[in-house]
Amino acid sequence: MSSPSVLHIINSFAISRIYASLAYHLDELGVPQKIYSAVRSKKEAEYSPENISHIPIYCHNILKRHDVLFFRSKIRKIFRDITNHITHSDVSLIHAHTLYSDGAVALKWKKKFGIPYIVAIRSGDIVDFDRLRPDLKFIRKDVLLHAEKVIFISPVYKKQFLDSLHGSLKKAVTSKSEVIPNGIDSTYFKTSNISPKHADTSSGKGMIKILYIGSFVKRKNVPVLIESVSKVAEKHPVTLTIVGSGGDQQATVMQMISSGRYPFINYLGNVSDIEKLRSLYQSHDIFAMVSWQETFGLVYIEALSQGLPVIYAKGEGIDGYFDDREVGEVVYDLSDVNEIAAKIVTLFRRRDDNLHKSCIERAKQFNWSKIAQTYREIYAPFL
Repeated sequence: MSSPSVLHIINSFAISRIYASLAYHLDELGVPQKIYSAVRSKKEAEYSPENISHIPIYCHNILKRHDVLFFRSKIRKIFRDITNHITHSDVSLIHAHTLYSDGAVALKWKKKFGIPYIVAIRSGDIVDFDRLRPDLKFIRKDVLLHAEKVIFISPVYKKQFLDSLHGSLKKAVTSKSEVIPNGIDSTYFKTSNISPKHADTSSGKGMIKILYIGSFVKRKNVPVLIESVSKVAEKHPVTLTIVGSGGDQQATVMQMISSGRYPFINYLGNVSDIEKLRSLYQSHDIFAMVSWQETFGLVYIEALSQGLPVIYAKGEGIDGYFDDREVGEVVYDLSDVNEIAAKIVTLFRRRDDNLHKSCIERAKQFNWSKIAQTYREIYAPFL
């Protein structure tokens, strides 16, 4: 018989790299694990990262498009499938990585088999489910009350979510809430060749070199960033390097890039090699991403780990992890190109050794090894 394991229920396991990274670092600490993910395509079902190939992974292509609409039916389908493939006596704790789609399955396991669970709350739970599916509020309440721990990925989402609760439910959830961030690849913490930049010498004759890495989905706000940099270009020499592709604003962004109206743009397409990404972070002056509904934003932390200060949004993503202006500049109005442009110029002028060192030092809290250790301590009473 196998040792009792932590069962990760992760509906987006094949979509986001963070889950495999967490599993790998937990494995390094000797945490026995299983991973279950109900997916919508054959390609997702075949996802199996090499570095955790020895961990039992169940990626099953059982979901259809209509399951998005029929939430309760979807949960019953996932519950039947997971119980057909995983023996409950081999599981001592469930880690549900979202409140609704994963948490509702964990709740059914607890009610049927008595297995405890912890549940994470991400932006999709707040933005999509809480606002668009009020009919599921009783399921949400049940999941929250039966959880051993409630994990938030950022301080701002913890505050937003707890502010939406009332009375005894708010008190109960608050008492068992923790904030645990996502982490970045350990390669980013190789800092020996990172040298600080100064406002008077950087990039030659005052050129402001801005970097954006990400997709072109609407919430990433890339067209507004481009227009903001255009404002900067009216008074300062500037370049904007864009890395990424995909999303519902792909056509809009590509049209802007090819229009000739924004000659300061350097478009590189997709870059996945970590060493190339490190080089990009190190060769720029500012990382800017003014997105909304951002659960976290790993690219911010990757930039900081290379000593690169960031422009980010108030009340989103990494906001709350740092003191004001500690690692960059905060934008309050994400539609105001003048504010964003002003913050870019201000941050460029602020760069010095202290800011550079602060970025690198504050990024260290997002090392997966430290994060995995935090989770192991939460898991320990149940293993």
